[in-house]
Amino acid sequence: MAAGKNGLEGIWPGLASGVPKPLMPYSPAIKAGGWVFIAGTIASDFATGLAPEVKQANVALESELAVQARYVLRNLTNTIKACGVDPNKDMVRIWQWPVDGDNAAEIDMSRYRPVQQEFFYGTIPASSNCGVRELLCLGTKLEVEMICIEDGGKNEYFGQVDALSGHAPATRRGEWVFLSAQNAADLPQPEASEWYDAHVERQ
Repeated sequence: MAAGKNGLEGIWPGLASGVPKPLMPYSPAIKAGGWVFIAGTIASDFATGLAPEVKQANVALESELAVQARYVLRNLTNTIKACGVDPNKDMVRIWQWPVDGDNAAEIDMSRYRPVQQEFFYGTIPASSNCGVRELLCLGTKLEVEMICIEDGGKNEYFGQVDALSGHAPATRRGEWVFLSAQNAADLPQPEASEWYDAHVERQ
């Protein structure tokens, strides 16, 4: 931890918590006036590329995305705890960046949500999911980042929570309102599955 004169505090939980030190000169998290900004996290040890536990996973039993998501979300929650906040109470916005290569029309996030439920319970705040061609380290499939607020308050959720993703369309925390990304999926319908499997051009 390193607090600056301007009240900014950079936080890195350390290797003992399983969070690797980033290659670039940045902090995995920054605290500022009650706000907690968690930097994008990927499944890399920043030394050999993919983290060893990710390389050793049996992808015949679980998809690459699920294996990497578990590593990413574990490191994220360890970083958040080092900031002194609870992601299940204080998270107000989350972004997911899956790698789609050259086929942005066919990103399948159905393997991600069950892993997400291992770390975060209840309603997930406002969220965005956007495919990218590649990430910082070769072979990584997912980057996740988020914002938390440490103010003693509670989230209010608005709109129909998506039964498949668990995300709320809008989250209010005090005077702040955070909106989820919007797409063409008919999410209020229980049988709808477009959030997972519809081609982007159709949406």
